[in-house]
Amino acid sequence: MHALHPRNLFALVCLLLLTASAAAATPANHDALMTDGEYRKAFEAYSTTDQEAGKRLDAQDFAAVQKVVQAEMAEWAEMEISAGSSETEAWSNAYATGRDSLNSELMWDWLRRHPEGVQGFYRMQSKTFDGWMTVRKEKNADMYAVHIVASQKSTPFNSGELDGVGRLKDNSMQVADQSDEKNPVQIAFHGETATIVEPEAFKKSGALGSGVSFDGDFIREKKFEEKNFSTEERKRMSVFLSYFTEIGMMNFTAEDVLNTDTPYEMIRFGIWHNFMNDDSHIQPCAAYGCPWGSLTIDCAYVKDSLQHYFGYNLRQCLSATHPDSSSPYDKYQFDGTRYHFEGAAGEAVYYTRVNEARQRTDGLIEMKGIVYNADDKKDILGNVTALAKPHTWKGKNTLVIVSLKTQFKE
Repeated sequence: MHALHPRNLFALVCLLLLTASAAAATPANHDALMTDGEYRKAFEAYSTTDQEAGKRLDAQDFAAVQKVVQAEMAEWAEMEISAGSSETEAWSNAYATGRDSLNSELMWDWLRRHPEGVQGFYRMQSKTFDGWMTVRKEKNADMYAVHIVASQKSTPFNSGELDGVGRLKDNSMQVADQSDEKNPVQIAFHGETATIVEPEAFKKSGALGSGVSFDGDFIREKKFEEKNFSTEERKRMSVFLSYFTEIGMMNFTAEDVLNTDTPYEMIRFGIWHNFMNDDSHIQPCAAYGCPWGSLTIDCAYVKDSLQHYFGYNLRQCLSATHPDSSSPYDKYQFDGTRYHFEGAAGEAVYYTRVNEARQRTDGLIEMKGIVYNADDKKDILGNVTALAKPHTWKGKNTLVIVSLKTQFKE
């Protein structure tokens, strides 16, 4: 019986460690296929990247990414085999695809952790498309490498991408794909939001797949080390959440509120936040008979409040009515410049007190506390849990709401 040389033993241990985490991504006859040089090379390259991802990504993120990538590789291999490729060739290509996907995830994770200036990983905000954008600072001043990808949610294979370089000037840049530098898109950065506009020349160029568009907002995603907050910081969070509970917004998600198909809650917040906190923005109605209410507010203030507290850019001012009410107090009529509405008074106002807060590794801030009567602090309505994310508004660091949930006392 021969003993392994220590160097060979070390190599064997490394190989076993390398293959262990990737075992779920291999075909049943993996051991036999490993005798093929190209297959072995592709597998080991993938396994090395898989191991690197396991070290650098958060455990929960890595588990989710690994599951998706392994399913992607199996599907890729099955597709190539059904098209006539050998199992060795199909899986070699699948491993290359999996390695590329993991490398992309590693780059995205790095960008989430290093959001400097406009640099970062941005997620497309759209009901029709899935998409993302990476913006990476180059060595030359104000130059950024930009990669944008979008696909239709209903038909993911209908997709388009742009890979180019742009110069940042006054928080905006033009970026064209390397293959067509005459037709750039325009990107404007404001806080954590990047807005892409496709000029007509770009639309007509056919650079993207049929029905695919980059137009719209992309929100920057960030990752942070977990942290807790001081008493003073929790006081500011209490004020922030009270802006919602004081007007009766006790259970909601920002996604639901910002649905332009049912804009009532969105417009109501924009108007009533100003009514409650800055009455200088509220003016009496000057129209004859005031058919839509005795008070008015310029839509610009509504937009400003939505941008401040939701991080949302309201492009078009919308009239809104509560779907289940005919009361004049539940209608907000836009006349082209100002909103008309009817004020109300006498209802109880409820504030929030944040007792616990922490920032999660995904960057979201989780807050827990109570909702209480502003006129009687002993009158506690229930317990509240809210999520928000850091936001920059007019040069100031603030928060935008993600969700708020109240568990009412029985």
